[in-house]
Amino acid sequence: MQLLKSLFSKKEEVHIEVDPVQIGDERISLIPLKTVIVSCLDHKYKIEKEIMIPAFSSIRVCCLCGESLSGFREAYLLAEPSEKILISTDFLDKCCVDKYSKIKFQNKYWCYIGFYNFNSMNNYCDNLFTQIKSIFSAIFLTFEEEAVNAFKVGIIDVFLNMINQLNACNDITEKEHILNEVYDYLTKLFNTLVEMDAQKQIFVKDVFAALRLKEETENAKEVARVHSQNSFLQELSARKELLEYFNTPLQI
Repeated sequence: MQLLKSLFSKKEEVHIEVDPVQIGDERISLIPLKTVIVSCLDHKYKIEKEIMIPAFSSIRVCCLCGESLSGFREAYLLAEPSEKILISTDFLDKCCVDKYSKIKFQNKYWCYIGFYNFNSMNNYCDNLFTQIKSIFSAIFLTFEEEAVNAFKVGIIDVFLNMINQLNACNDITEKEHILNEVYDYLTKLFNTLVEMDAQKQIFVKDVFAALRLKEETENAKEVARVHSQNSFLQELSARKELLEYFNTPLQI
């Protein structure tokens, strides 16, 4: 891999490409999300407990929830223990990346978020490199452009120089040190942007509102069903009475 030139031009742009959501995708959340852990029996969801998913959590995407919860998917939070959760498709689209997502630079360099391109990388380095690319993506996707621009030149320069340094050295200890330093820098910068209240207003469907609406709809359907059944039985009873009257001999 050729060395990348350090860039100090504000014209340098970053583009994050994220593929559409598919069943089986492993996504990384870029912002926290409040949702629910559920169990499912006969296509009915039972809420086990509420949960706050931290930023940069791994999520495995499963099937759509159906018409009663349109716009939501079942998913598994890949932690110990793995839990089934409900998550909106627009959150997966707007606030997550996956290993096939690409970070592209104007200078033609690009890399996948979930893969590495360097020799002698162990699992620790591989996972840390993925976290670094996820934080990098979160900065450019989830914070206001005006705030990011204050740090943009430095972020890009650090990222591309990191690539140069990883490509140039073979010692795993050196690679770990480089990645740890970059991770520490980007984490501090991410937290700085959070403290600046610079996060974009990203609107996604509220699972709690959707579950309330689902319950209200199901309750309304049940009330309508019981009313319809009672009306039918009353009408049937009236018809039976009429039939009995018809079959009763006249008393003269």
